[in-house]
Amino acid sequence: MEIALAQLSTEDLFDIWDVMIRHVYQLSVPYVARVVRIESTLASVGGAQVQERLMQYRSAPSAKA
Repeated sequence: MEIALAQLSTEDLFDIWDVMIRHVYQLSVPYVARVVRIESTLASVGGAQVQERLMQYRSAPSAKA
């Protein structure tokens, strides 16, 4: 598998910053994961199941003055 930094368009960057200015955010990095096929003389063996992690976001409680 190949993992590389993703290229974001200017519009995507503006959309991200628009959301980040109004909310508490967690620093993150965009990336792309690709399958890289290689030729082999070995027999293919089934691998483990792929796991997916789903993030759930919610608003932070507002500070009372």
